Formats: sequence, C-alpha cells, structure tokens
Amino acid sequence: MPVSNINAEDLRKANSVHPIAAIQNEYSLLHREDEHSVLPASRDLSISYVAYSPMARGILSEKFDINSTEETDWRRLPGANASTGLFFPAHLPGTL
Repeated sequence: MPVSNINAEDLRKANSVHPIAAIQNEYSLLHREDEHSVLPASRDLSISYVAYSPMARGILSEKFDINSTEETDWRRLPGANASTGLFFPAHLPGTL
C-alpha cells in the first residue's frame, strides 16, 4: 500500500497496521525537512521513498517565472514555503 504527504510518526503507525510499500512526499533542495525524520523512518522500515517536485515546483528550473503564475497562485502567498515569501518576486533574486 502506498501513502503520500505523511510524517514519520504517522508512517510508523500506518506501517504497524498494514505494510506500507512506498511513500511519496515533496522533496527538493528547497524542501529537505524529510531528511530529519521521514527518510530515516522509511529506511528503518524498508519502505521505498519517491520524491515529488524535485525541481521545487519549477523554481529550480531555468524556465520558472513568478510573473507567469496567477495572482491567486498559492506560491505567491506569504508562508507558502518553509522560507516565508520564498516565491514573492522581491525575494526571488535572493533565493536563486
């Protein structure tokens, strides 16, 4: 059984009820939180880890342009990322 967007504690609980085959969480150079708990838990439990959005939803690509996103795009909201306002145009040059 696969799961996604899960923390280490819930992964361990779920695996105790039914064997988990794989986990899929967001993981990139900008989203590395799983390194501290989820990746070690998946390794301990022999559960495959599949990263989604390894290019940080496009920001790590040469093609990302914040101006091409809708005004209501969640990436424009303060706190949308662990680094508050990461995708705001004013902060973008410092991010890259």
